[in-house]
Amino acid sequence: MLGDAGITFLWISVLLVVGIFGFVIMAFVLVGKFVGFVFRVLGGGGQKPTPFRHRPPPRASQGVVCPHSRCAHVNMKDARFCARCGRPLRSAYDADLYG
Repeated sequence: MLGDAGITFLWISVLLVVGIFGFVIMAFVLVGKFVGFVFRVLGGGGQKPTPFRHRPPPRASQGVVCPHSRCAHVNMKDARFCARCGRPLRSAYDADLYG
């Protein structure tokens, strides 16, 4: 009976040491991320975002152009939804489709 108590105490102490070790590692990682965030904010935010470049409108012979201004992806001629953003390419009611 006393032998079982020693093994149980050993397992509890091992789990406690592993838990404390994991907590210390997690704390170091979080402090490092926070310090990196503070340096990025104070240093100007890192890379500057690239401005949106307007693409010239593609030719109609190339396919169906997505009507969303930021997408403007050229899809296949028989496409019903944009391959990039997933928005519908035609209006909700298309007389050609429904008669």
